[in-house]
Amino acid sequence: IDAAACERAGVHVLTLRRRANIATAEHAFALILALARRITDTANLISVTQLRGAGYSPTHFDRNQTPNGNWARINRLRTLYHQQLGIMGLGEIGREVARRAAAFGMRVVYWQRHQLHIDEEHRQQVNYCSFDELLASSDCISLHLPGGEETRGIIGRRELGIIKPGALLINVSQPQLIDRAALIQALAAGRLSGFGLGTFYDEPGQAHDPLLGFRNVIITPHLAGSPRFNALRDFEEMLINIAQVLTA
Repeated sequence: IDAAACERAGVHVLTLRRRANIATAEHAFALILALARRITDTANLISVTQLRGAGYSPTHFDRNQTPNGNWARINRLRTLYHQQLGIMGLGEIGREVARRAAAFGMRVVYWQRHQLHIDEEHRQQVNYCSFDELLASSDCISLHLPGGEETRGIIGRRELGIIKPGALLINVSQPQLIDRAALIQALAAGRLSGFGLGTFYDEPGQAHDPLLGFRNVIITPHLAGSPRFNALRDFEEMLINIAQVLTA
């Protein structure tokens, strides 16, 4: 929108920060945190018997020497601080994710078809990089691209081979952005530390799906943009904003 032209013509431009976008960004970040801290993998495992049954080797330490942190011996934990988040598609949802990543002290890079103006990059606290560079250098990758033939399988065998070993891969966009067979191969090979998916390839999914066999995979049943009253609150805010302009 040419804001200057609208102002000259006396046309008011009102914007709305959509709650569904905010909810989706929160969901993406919830998946990042859950995978980084292995929340779902370790939740409610509090006894030695439970931990050993889950394949861990808990060990007690001398409390005079150590605070006994992580006595359960959970490996592959990570802290997001100073990690790099690569965002593919810096639209409304991608920008909401970038804001949250900045609050966690993460470095944020992005890729999309068109680079933002440098002033906008500074406002969003992001840096542009090439597609392959984002894959190879990011500790966590979050996909926020539209669906369609142009983006179908944009993450395939080649791309999963480029991804930084041990990276987290998050997709709260369209499942078809990632080639499913190549993803299963990458997970089986230990290429990824974790994978989070906001919805499934076919809905509803199947309880015996191979992706569910990986402990470092979290798939949710299409919850990201919910709850539904987000749209009602957006509509209410829009009407109030219009009323304020009309009565000014």
